[in-house]
Amino acid sequence: MGNEHQDEIKLLMHSFEKFARLDWHKHTMFGLKPSEIKVLLTIKQLLSAKENNGVTVSEISNRLAVTSPTVTQIIKRLQDTGCIEKTVDSQDRRIASIRLTEKGLLITKRVGEQFAALFTGLIAKLGQDRSNHLIDLLNQVYDYLDKVNKELLD
Repeated sequence: MGNEHQDEIKLLMHSFEKFARLDWHKHTMFGLKPSEIKVLLTIKQLLSAKENNGVTVSEISNRLAVTSPTVTQIIKRLQDTGCIEKTVDSQDRRIASIRLTEKGLLITKRVGEQFAALFTGLIAKLGQDRSNHLIDLLNQVYDYLDKVNKELLD
């Protein structure tokens, strides 16, 4: 590769660095860490797609692509804060059914409202056409980085 794209490289790197400096992954919402919010939202999403009243740690870990021990730690914290309730299967104590409590449901509702307001504001700022273009570009960036990452792992 030559130096013909040096200016664009610097600008892209600077743009990505600005996002990293936002430190969104460190902000708490309703006294919960982002990872805890993500698990709550995942539980809500999984429950809405199921007939029964609970989800398992393995379902959550599969959906989030993280290990079960990681989810188990987060579940413990969410249980301690009263956001979820966990019921252990009487036949197999290794299996637990996890549900949102009223508090957990309220938090997921409020988080959903905050995300909707955030993205509604972004769409209002950019306009519909530019928002759709941004969505397309971000999907292309993701696809490219995902492909490069997989090639590095091979």
